[in-house]
Amino acid sequence: MTVKSLATNAKMLCPANTNALTTMAFVPIAMSTSMTATVPEQITINKKDGKMSSKSQFTGTAGEFYVAYQLTKREIHAAITLGNAAHVDILASSADGKRSLSVQVKTSSKAYRRKRYGHEGFEWDVNKAVIGKHSESLVYAFVDFKGDMNDQPDVYWVPSIWVANFVKPNWSRFMYFLPLSMKQESLNCWDLIDAYLKGDQHAIDWANSWPQDKLVQWGS
Repeated sequence: MTVKSLATNAKMLCPANTNALTTMAFVPIAMSTSMTATVPEQITINKKDGKMSSKSQFTGTAGEFYVAYQLTKREIHAAITLGNAAHVDILASSADGKRSLSVQVKTSSKAYRRKRYGHEGFEWDVNKAVIGKHSESLVYAFVDFKGDMNDQPDVYWVPSIWVANFVKPNWSRFMYFLPLSMKQESLNCWDLIDAYLKGDQHAIDWANSWPQDKLVQWGS
């Protein structure tokens, strides 16, 4: 069968999706020393701009699933919203269902910055919607793959009030910066999230904290 006829058959079997156009690229696979077969490799292309899904989308999705995995293995119910809940990526709740947290996940392939705002630290893209939006039950999980997507990432847990008070509406790009001085208070503090869901007062105080003397503020 020719490549052309294979493509025709594939088109009949795979009708176009309403949101994306699926094309078939054929990659040769060695079957033996005397014959070669072709198999379809599916590539999803956005109809609006004709571009393939960006790497950043996969990075973001990897971050969400990693956070959900880490929560789940600690016997915390973690439901990924898949875009069905505004400004919430994961809904986390205690094993008994009595307490819950809304988790916004932001992921960077490499968040470290040697100097930003005059400080050393870590930086992630956010969006304008974070401005002024905070609640005790809303937290951010900032994921950093440290330049290697095959390695285990770091996760910085940050109360939403920190983010809400940092980002300003007149910025052309909305970013959140966590200074290195706050690394130990935020890095991989899964036990703190577990404690919050169990009603621990120290964890509840953390979720409402705003340590202005340690956090970088715009213009400082």
